[in-house]
Amino acid sequence: MYYAFLSNVLNVLFLSGIIIWINLSLNKKYSPYVLGVMFGLITIFVINGQISVVEGRFYDFRHITMTMAGFIGGPVTAVIAAIISSLYRYHMGGTGSMGGVTSIIVFACFGTFLGKRIKSNQNGRKPFFWLIIGIAMACIFLFIIGFIPPWKGNSVKVLRFVTVPYLIITPLATTIIFNFYFWTNEFFGKASILNTIINSSPINLMIFNNHGPILLSKNLNKQRKSYEFIENPTLLLDHDNLELETTEHLHREITTDDKKHLTTDLSGFQMPNGEYAYVAIINDITDRKKEQEKLKGATERFRKAFQLGPHMMAILRKSDFRYLDVNDRFLDERGFTREEAMGKTPIELGVPDNEFHQIVQTLEEHESVKNYECSLVTKSGSKGSAILSAETIQIDDQECILIAYNDVTEIKRMQKEMATILESMTDCFFAIDKNFNFTYINRAGELAFGRSRDELLNKKITETFNVNGIALLNYHEVMNKKKSMTFEILSEAFGNKWFELSAYPTETGLSCYFRDITDQKVARDEMARLDRLNLVGQMAAGIGHEIRNPMTTVRGYLQLMGIKPEYAKQKSTFELMISELDRANEIITEFLSLAQTKQTELKLQSLNNILTHLYPLLEADTFNQNKRIQYIPGEIPNLELNRKEITQVILNIARNGLEAMQEYGCLTLKTYLQDNQVVLAIKDEGRGIPPETMNKLGIPFYTTKDYGTGLGLATSYKIVESHNAKIKVDSNPSGTTFYIFFSIPSLGEEREGMIA
Repeated sequence: MYYAFLSNVLNVLFLSGIIIWINLSLNKKYSPYVLGVMFGLITIFVINGQISVVEGRFYDFRHITMTMAGFIGGPVTAVIAAIISSLYRYHMGGTGSMGGVTSIIVFACFGTFLGKRIKSNQNGRKPFFWLIIGIAMACIFLFIIGFIPPWKGNSVKVLRFVTVPYLIITPLATTIIFNFYFWTNEFFGKASILNTIINSSPINLMIFNNHGPILLSKNLNKQRKSYEFIENPTLLLDHDNLELETTEHLHREITTDDKKHLTTDLSGFQMPNGEYAYVAIINDITDRKKEQEKLKGATERFRKAFQLGPHMMAILRKSDFRYLDVNDRFLDERGFTREEAMGKTPIELGVPDNEFHQIVQTLEEHESVKNYECSLVTKSGSKGSAILSAETIQIDDQECILIAYNDVTEIKRMQKEMATILESMTDCFFAIDKNFNFTYINRAGELAFGRSRDELLNKKITETFNVNGIALLNYHEVMNKKKSMTFEILSEAFGNKWFELSAYPTETGLSCYFRDITDQKVARDEMARLDRLNLVGQMAAGIGHEIRNPMTTVRGYLQLMGIKPEYAKQKSTFELMISELDRANEIITEFLSLAQTKQTELKLQSLNNILTHLYPLLEADTFNQNKRIQYIPGEIPNLELNRKEITQVILNIARNGLEAMQEYGCLTLKTYLQDNQVVLAIKDEGRGIPPETMNKLGIPFYTTKDYGTGLGLATSYKIVESHNAKIKVDSNPSGTTFYIFFSIPSLGEEREGMIA
């Protein structure tokens, strides 16, 4: 029986070894399936040994073949081998068929587990490790024998016969077969590498001895006729030492007859038969030689550009930061001789320590320095400004720093003068780049924006302020079309003020001057209004009286005809005509008041008293229209007023306000002091005055009413002007407020005339 065990395990080792060799030559795509079938057949062959200890129970070393199946081929191989061998063992029958099938499945899984965990692990190359694994496999197999199928009396007898052979043979066989697997893999792996180098690699490899080439790479073999040294490899050796009995390393450069340049690296070694041979790696460096020649020419051109360049240039050795070379411009600008500069450091020639260390730090962090502003120190000690750029370069196999300077002393001086001019300007100035970020703001600009330049610089103007749409379109046009532009805008962002802007294109964006022209706009509008009033006055003076005279005659005749009996039936018509003539006369009277040139008679009196006197009349008007009125008198001084004219102004504006409101709206009259002026505010709750109408307020004959004359507000503006007062209007969709600002006559009169 023990002889049968030994014979069975030898079959396992032999057949498994064959499969290991075959596996290395299989196509990896299909190898798991082929290996699964082969290991299944080997397991069947092993089972056929039928080492019977008791009747119906067969024993063999199938656990080794199934472990190898899972280890080498993985899960697919293990499943295929297990299915084939399990079907065969079940077909054989016997009392141990269940245990036999179980052992096949268990060790197929065990092998798969080992393959995933151990294949690439260094433990797989240690014999002792596989001895331990073999003992574990034997123990697992003995456990299956003893307890699957359920324990019977003959299991003790079986274990007594097979325990020792399994515990001795399984570890030894496992150690041999798995180490053979790793050795074979390594051997074929090295052979595969050598084969790839010889046939697929671009490396030119040749092995030769005294008799000529032994092995040539595919690339060299193609060029066999091109190079003489391939047929006679000894040409690669030093002519002073043609002996091959050495293992030293040699390096040579060869120039062929067709002007190709080659380098050879040779290493000697002793072959198994005792002879010496060389391994030669041959590289074609013809292109490299050409590149070196080009580089040499480029170096000469660099040298000329370095010396003749328009900027100051210097080369520092990076190891100690000493000048290796400087150009003539460097010497001329800084006043040194070449002897004074060579071998010195920048610090020794006057560069401040902190600046130089900052340049070196930036160079180490970013590998280059670009447009760094630094001091420019001359031999005489005078200081200027320069823009510096630096790069790390290789010169004669040593690391150096190439530095280029551009003297910007004069530019900086001009910039400083320009900045002084801009800061002293009363006009606001700012500059923005193409991304609309602030790049400069003068002091006047800070005051206009209400923010410091630290808050605004590098911030987007469109994100910082609600930029007027017209201004934004013009900024785009200035940048895109590269043309200057001057325009006016009404800025809501700055309290509805008018600004005049002049924008000019720059290389980086645009610069803009702007100033507040609100007072100028108001003055221009006022002048235009006065011109219109003057024109109306001239017209009124010229034609007003001429119209009234014939109207008086017509009215007199109508009255005479109205009292005659024969016209009694037309009396009502005559009365209507007379009333219309009277209405026309009233319009002419208002019209003539605009042309009034005589001085208005003013008297010191209380504005509050005038409003108190008018309040019942206005209250009656609001009551009839189902509206409300409130009067809020403030503590104000007496003013120089014409009572009749001020009454007319208040009635005109108040009645306009009542007409603008719906039912239940409220009209508010209020007096108060503001900025040493008396203010009369008349506020309604109407829908507001449209923007296009605001600029036309006070123009004679301009009205939005169906039956208006357009003279009420014009007359009111004329009266307010004659009182040296001003009218301002604030309107929005929730209502309109007319503010009349009266100047206080004098401090003494103010104190005497204060009323509640």
